[in-house]
Amino acid sequence: MFYYELKKILSRKSGRTVIFLICALLVFVCYFAIQNPEAVYFDENGREEHGYRAMQNLKAQRHEWAGGLSTDMLAKVIAENARINNEAKEKGLSEEDVWVRIRAFDDIRTMINRAFCKFREYDYYKIDSLSPDAASEFYERRITNLTEWLDSNEAQILSDEEKAFLTKRYMELETPLEYDYMTGWEVHAVYMPTVTMIVLLIISFPVAGIFAGEKQLKADAVFFSSYNGRGRAVLAKLMAGIVFVTAAYWVTVIVYSAVVLGVLGADGAGLMVQIDVWKSFYNITFFERFLLMVFGGYVGCLSIALIEMLVSAKTKSAVISVAVPFILIFLPTFISEFVSRLEYGNKILGLLPDQLFLISQVLSQFNLYKIGSGMTGAVEVLFTIYTIISLALVPIIYAVYRRSEVQ
Repeated sequence: MFYYELKKILSRKSGRTVIFLICALLVFVCYFAIQNPEAVYFDENGREEHGYRAMQNLKAQRHEWAGGLSTDMLAKVIAENARINNEAKEKGLSEEDVWVRIRAFDDIRTMINRAFCKFREYDYYKIDSLSPDAASEFYERRITNLTEWLDSNEAQILSDEEKAFLTKRYMELETPLEYDYMTGWEVHAVYMPTVTMIVLLIISFPVAGIFAGEKQLKADAVFFSSYNGRGRAVLAKLMAGIVFVTAAYWVTVIVYSAVVLGVLGADGAGLMVQIDVWKSFYNITFFERFLLMVFGGYVGCLSIALIEMLVSAKTKSAVISVAVPFILIFLPTFISEFVSRLEYGNKILGLLPDQLFLISQVLSQFNLYKIGSGMTGAVEVLFTIYTIISLALVPIIYAVYRRSEVQ
């Protein structure tokens, strides 16, 4: 019975279309990921190169700057940046030529810029005004910038407990940070939200018909009057929907991750995420961020799909239920400007289901929540809330559909 329901999903025109659209999605997203400006290598003549071999060359370049970001290493970067700028002035080099020359250590250069700019500012040329002696203040500046911002009027919405929590997390970051090639993880995080959101929207069409199908075919009277119509048959529909959503999501994410990390490289998995997200108070590695993104996307995809199934089971309308994912994904964009003006608006927006697809962005935000006597970030709360919702929706959908009345 379960296999029959699963076959029904895949045999419909919408089911076959899903397979085609997911394949097309993977081709386009993987192509753009590999062609991303961060995934480019400049040869000795300044020509752009993309692809596996190009990334091997870029990796070799950045391995020369790999290691602990100690004061000496940071001073070396500042000095090298100054040398390249002086050379550019003497030879009349263009900004593009300068970019080619700093490409090997541009990640470190960006970190230095962020450290020596104010908390809410960024100046690409800040490093040009620094001397190598400033390197000794690098890690201290990260905490100082946070403290100064927390004392400003802009941060008055935060409580003293929240400010203390952020400061503590910043101070807990182990330094000096390790640096190495990490372009694969960096680019993967850029396109991951696109992949997971589009997968949800694609599969929403066949999911909408799982419980509305019998009504549309006017076969609901036969379905519910059969021996297992209000028992095993309902459970088979529910399990088929969950398996379909799970399989579609994980196949897509695994293929996407394998292609991007395979071509761009998976080096740097153990580096701290602050190498990429400087202000984050989550002291986790790139691989841990990867796990949060893929499992966050799955929890978001499954919970929204289950809400769609509930609407479908209740209304018997595929048209109404298919709108659910679109509303839950895009509605926050339209209401964010209004809701953010409320006292706790950002915290409300930070718990909407679309945030599960945007974990890489959530890691850079300061949405904090008090749970009992402790304080925690949005990531932990999102996983808890929507895991509970998903588990609760399974028996609810079963109960709602098995009690359906045939009209």
